[in-house]
Amino acid sequence: MSLFALAFALFVASANARTLHAEPVDAGALQPIAADFRVDGGAWQPCVLGGAPLAMACPLDAITTPGYYVLTARYVYVEGEAISKPYNYVINAVSMSIVSSFNQDAHAQAAGGAYVTELHTDTSGKVYTVGPYLAPQGLDVPARVAANAAALALSLADAEADQVTR
Repeated sequence: MSLFALAFALFVASANARTLHAEPVDAGALQPIAADFRVDGGAWQPCVLGGAPLAMACPLDAITTPGYYVLTARYVYVEGEAISKPYNYVINAVSMSIVSSFNQDAHAQAAGGAYVTELHTDTSGKVYTVGPYLAPQGLDVPARVAANAAALALSLADAEADQVTR
């Protein structure tokens, strides 16, 4: 069987579940009996092969260390195999983190509570605004600001950490 390029996309199902997907196999084409992938030319690791039309999904959760990786996938047939061209997979060291946060405005309202606008600054100096929002009376605003800073830092890390290039 001749080699062909498998089309891949990185799909992030959640912040911690990275999966390499291949485009579905055309129903009229020869159907694979197995699918797997390897990292940097290492041992083949199994992928999930299923669905209608048939497609592969390869979990990348084991790759956790920041760095540059080369991924290759293959479909295995009764007679032969089809191996993809190599794909670059990069996990960056997380450099975008929130270095300062504060609530810019917390003026009290007549009915209780306060309108709050939060400002969060990352390592590059970019400022992110959360709000304004009405904080109910008794809400621990500094704790809310800290929680929002942690969520923003995680969101920035997710956006920066995973890249797939061809």
